[in-house]
Amino acid sequence: MDALGPTLRKLFCGLLPEATPAELLLDRVHRALRAPMPNATHPRDIIIRMHYFQIKEALMRAARDTPLQIEGHKISFYQDLAPTTLRKRRELRPLTQELARRNIQYSWGHPFKLQVRRHNRTYTLHNIADVAEFAKQLGLTSTNLTADLPPRRTDRGPPPRSTPSSATNNPTPSGPHPTPEN
Repeated sequence: MDALGPTLRKLFCGLLPEATPAELLLDRVHRALRAPMPNATHPRDIIIRMHYFQIKEALMRAARDTPLQIEGHKISFYQDLAPTTLRKRRELRPLTQELARRNIQYSWGHPFKLQVRRHNRTYTLHNIADVAEFAKQLGLTSTNLTADLPPRRTDRGPPPRSTPSSATNNPTPSGPHPTPEN
C-alpha cells in the first residue's frame, strides 16, 4: 500500500466524514498492472478493494456528486467491469451520447442492461441486437445510433419468450420493452 493507503484514506474521509476509520478498511491497493507509459501525462490507475461493500457503494455515490482533486489532479472513480461489458458499453456510445444530448437520463445494470426512464415508463435494453427497436420506442430516429454496431447475428435461434401472463394468456414479446412500475 505504501503511500497510496494513507492518501486514499484521507480522500475517503473527506467524501464520507461520517465513516469511522475502521469502516474505511482497505483490503488491497495497488497500481494497475501494466507498464507505465514513458511520456504519460497522468499516472496509472489505482485498483482498490474495500473491505465493506456498503462503504464502497457510499464512496461511489459520494464521488459522483463531488469533484475530486489531489494536488491539482482530477480523480475519478470507476467500477471494475469485465472486458466484455466494457466492449458492449463502448458499442452503445452513439446511443448514450444521443441520450445525454437530449438530457434523457439512463443507467447501467449488471451484467449488461441499459435502462431509460422516460414519460413515466422504464425502458430496458438487454441485448445490443435490439438497439434499433429500443431507440424507436424512445423516439430516437437517428441512423447514427446503429451505424457502428456489429451486424445482428442470425444464428441465435428463436428469440426467448417469457411465460404467458395469467391474466391474458398472451406471451410477452421479447426484446426491449417497458418495464412495469411497482
